[in-house]
Amino acid sequence: MADWPSIFRRIGPIRLRFMTDKTSDLDPKVMLQAAQKAFGQNDLATAIRFMAMFQNAEPDNPDGIYLNGLIAERQGRLIAAHDYMEQALEIDPLQPRFQLSFANVLRLQGAREEALELVNKVVAAHPKYAAAYSQRGALFVELGDEVRAEADFQQAMVLAPEDMMAYRYIRLLKVQQGKYDHVVKVCEFALKQFPDALVFVQGLADAYERLSLLDDALEWTEKALELAPKSIYLIVLWARIKRRMGDYKSGQDRLTRLSLKNARPQEARLVHAELGQTFDRLDDADGAFNHFSAQNAITEKIAQKRSIDKAHYLAQVRDLSAACTEDLIAKWRTLPAPTALPLRPVFLVGFPRSGTTLLDQVLDSHPNVQVIEERPVLLPVRDAIAQMEGGYPAGLASIDEAQRNELRALYWQGLVEAGAEEGKLVVNKLPLNLIHGALIHRIFPDAQFIFALRHPCDVVLSCFMQDFELNASMANFLTLPDAAGLYEEVMSLWQKYRGAFALNVTEIRYEALVSDLEGAVRPVLDALGLSWDAKMLDHVSHAKSRGSLRTPSYAQVTQPLYGRATDRWMRYETYINRVKPRLQPYIDLYGYK
Repeated sequence: MADWPSIFRRIGPIRLRFMTDKTSDLDPKVMLQAAQKAFGQNDLATAIRFMAMFQNAEPDNPDGIYLNGLIAERQGRLIAAHDYMEQALEIDPLQPRFQLSFANVLRLQGAREEALELVNKVVAAHPKYAAAYSQRGALFVELGDEVRAEADFQQAMVLAPEDMMAYRYIRLLKVQQGKYDHVVKVCEFALKQFPDALVFVQGLADAYERLSLLDDALEWTEKALELAPKSIYLIVLWARIKRRMGDYKSGQDRLTRLSLKNARPQEARLVHAELGQTFDRLDDADGAFNHFSAQNAITEKIAQKRSIDKAHYLAQVRDLSAACTEDLIAKWRTLPAPTALPLRPVFLVGFPRSGTTLLDQVLDSHPNVQVIEERPVLLPVRDAIAQMEGGYPAGLASIDEAQRNELRALYWQGLVEAGAEEGKLVVNKLPLNLIHGALIHRIFPDAQFIFALRHPCDVVLSCFMQDFELNASMANFLTLPDAAGLYEEVMSLWQKYRGAFALNVTEIRYEALVSDLEGAVRPVLDALGLSWDAKMLDHVSHAKSRGSLRTPSYAQVTQPLYGRATDRWMRYETYINRVKPRLQPYIDLYGYK
């Protein structure tokens, strides 16, 4: 098989040599410095041109080979980057810069454990080399070890306080964790070291907006716009803050003046998403729907580019449905009552956009309740079953008592790692855990479900309008027919579970929650064995004080209760009527009109 990276590496300089005769008499050191400077400015064309000349003069120089590797990596040519880095290390095997860059290429190729082993060697050989700790921390994040990641970032900041990289990494980690109060502290500290650094000025703007401290958010967004006045992202953020402050026209005017001709798809998507929300608040249903449609059309192209397949999630739901039949369930091994966990397992479920985040904030306001928000704590249990005989979900049938106890302990360990506090009733809130009702019942027959309901038309419309983080499940919300189709599949599966198993379920309706919060929540508290607490009426202050809201509904739950989203679908009836027949069975089932 031809070694194409090596072939192109050799013929590249020859091809470019004829274009650079006028500068071919430059000192090779000057050529390399010019290439490095161009690379630092992300001017890859110039960097490649100077590297072509440099390699003609010094083809075996390891710094030149290394820079070619960096260029190839940035271009996404990982095989070529791998080849270059290996060559540089053959010449200078103990150079830590080369080792770390090679480790990063391995990481990008999916070989994270191999990359970690190499970075560990660099740390051992160079214990005061800050970059090694930053890179190892990034690997730990990807490997799911956030504690060790943060420790490495902190060490890098101590060793090289003048290096911005560790500060950027720890900010991203706190964003990933949803700890926006921590993001504020990181950015404030970083700005003392790097005044007016856009990444941290923007970081403060983002964090304050997520924390619903809108005056601060606006102030920092305007500071960021002084540094980057043409940033589409910042203009959208400014418009979003203005909308949340009740000023709809300012954002609309500024966004509609933007030219999206040269905007990146992600930027254009953000503009349409914000304009959709603004037109909705201005009661222009047609304008809003057009912008949400444009937003989702761009998102669908991004999903295709990332190979995100919405059909994969649908197939998963259908497989679970096929496994939930009387004949198959009759073959399940009989198990005794389980050993009790420190606290009974409680799951807050429902179709997305059914009010689960609002209910999450209300319940978490209770002094004896802690809601673990949007953490995939159940997935290790599912994955462990998938490795058993029969796989998942078929393996549910043959689980024995010892295996079930191990899985219960695994789940509890996950809750503790997610921050569960001793002495509180812990509620696991992840709406689409709904599809794993059979798993939950099999491993936790003592589980309690809180099932959030909302008018099916409002749910489907809201899912279509929402700018979710893109994954295989959320990719089903990019058109109304797809959203309605997923609703059908998921709610049909849930009804199967309700018919097949004696689930302990307490229902709560979004419409009741926003019209009479105490009246709606009291039955849930009764089911959980808790008394009403007046602090639950101040859930807005509680939501703001948590400093950590991981869901797209963060803006809604940090404002007083409102009813404008109830029966919103009626304003969009022209569009919803196209899918309403598919939703009608569930409208009737749940007693809506």
